[in-house]
Amino acid sequence: MKLSQQTEIQACRGMPRAVAACLAAILLLTFASGVFACPFCAAVSPSLTDRLKGARFAVVARMVGSALSSDSSIREIEFAPVRFLQGDERALGVQSFMAPIPQQPDATLSYFVIGALEADVAGRDRVVWSLPTPVSEVAADYIVGLGDSPEPGPERVAYFIPFLNHADPLIARDAYNEFGAAPYEDVKAVAGQLPRAKLKEWIADETIPSNDRRLYLTLLGVCGELKDAESLVAMIQRSVNKEQQDAALDAMVACYLTLSGEAGLPTIDELILEADGVSLGNRQSAVLALRFHGEEETKIPRSALLESMRLLLKQPEAADLVIRDLARWEDWSVLEELVTLFDESSSDHKFLRVPIIKYLQACPLPHATTALRKIEQEHPQVVALASVFPFELGRRRSPDAARRLPDSIPSESADVGDHPLGEKTSGGEQQESDNGVEGINAAAEVGEQDIGDQSPSGRSQPDNANSANSQDSHSIFTNAFVGIMFVGLGILVVLTILLILRPW
Repeated sequence: MKLSQQTEIQACRGMPRAVAACLAAILLLTFASGVFACPFCAAVSPSLTDRLKGARFAVVARMVGSALSSDSSIREIEFAPVRFLQGDERALGVQSFMAPIPQQPDATLSYFVIGALEADVAGRDRVVWSLPTPVSEVAADYIVGLGDSPEPGPERVAYFIPFLNHADPLIARDAYNEFGAAPYEDVKAVAGQLPRAKLKEWIADETIPSNDRRLYLTLLGVCGELKDAESLVAMIQRSVNKEQQDAALDAMVACYLTLSGEAGLPTIDELILEADGVSLGNRQSAVLALRFHGEEETKIPRSALLESMRLLLKQPEAADLVIRDLARWEDWSVLEELVTLFDESSSDHKFLRVPIIKYLQACPLPHATTALRKIEQEHPQVVALASVFPFELGRRRSPDAARRLPDSIPSESADVGDHPLGEKTSGGEQQESDNGVEGINAAAEVGEQDIGDQSPSGRSQPDNANSANSQDSHSIFTNAFVGIMFVGLGILVVLTILLILRPW
């Protein structure tokens, strides 16, 4: 029976309710998850196991026709199943089906296609098909084997170790996604099973994508030895000297510090934090690594990490990268230095004002309250803006006794003695751009973007401001506009989910 003859099983038309709801749920779970095995990995997608859970059929199919669906604006082509990985031909009830045309259609290739059941307007079940993905016989066997893979835990992490950097891109990507979403503690539990020699080889191979190298660096930090840190120093130096930002530098520094411990901090200080001519993006990478060790690892005392972070306060163009961490880690030793930095902030560095105010609001020392009152009189609009934005826009932190900072954000009329640092929740991050406080400033100056793409000049306000107050007003309105955009986006997401889940 051809597709044109069937009455109850139809092809996909746009994004159906069930598929969209699944995607929304996956996104929510991703953002709500805890500490990931690879806190530096970006673009972690749902694994094949996750995709198969919501599917009725999973098939290997070949293109058998070129006719497009006549009643749809979506370009589709006819496929015939040649192998059922999930479900069977009898349950499907058809010999062929229509699915979206692959990005690079090739009639000589086999494709992996997932089909999910959904009720149409009349209440009849129909099958909606995913975008076909090229698949090899090896990958097809791998997908079938996923049905026997262990439940989440160290055993599951160990199951995917042999598939890291696999020759088949579909298998390699799925293993990456599994590791990227696994809890960090589960990976530590299988450290003895990780292929240390292969990890070092992959890390040194710059033809491997940066995201994959980030994962391998994180895994080497788990299973590596002290002597492995020596080879990383030269690698870090080469990355810093590159004209183009090395996206793997943050994981590289974190791995080096994991292996070398506190003794490795002076090297990072010398190569990145104190060195002249180092780009803002490279300094941000070092800060991310320090933050990782202050939140997820325990090999380096926070007191030592703070010494390295304080070095950036000597560089106004990069100081806002660490002010949030200084406050959340309750380092009040730099109070006077930050007050001076606020007073001396020029038009080129006025992006420092909001994070400094947030630091002062968190500080319990009397002098912080005095400094805030003075700032309220001279820059009331900036203080009001600081009360609107949470101190933490990026990565969430794992709670412990040393991170006791208030959760509430006060209104503009709140007492300056309050300590608003935003909501605290446990968990890690998805990657990574982790802007934190600098995200507030980036929003005001050049829009939300990865810190590696920013420059000090990109943070500064226009030079035609007539006074400090006019500059503050410009920042207020710009930030307010960006804030409204974020609120509107949140409302749009909620309304979209409600429309997706509403009954027909």
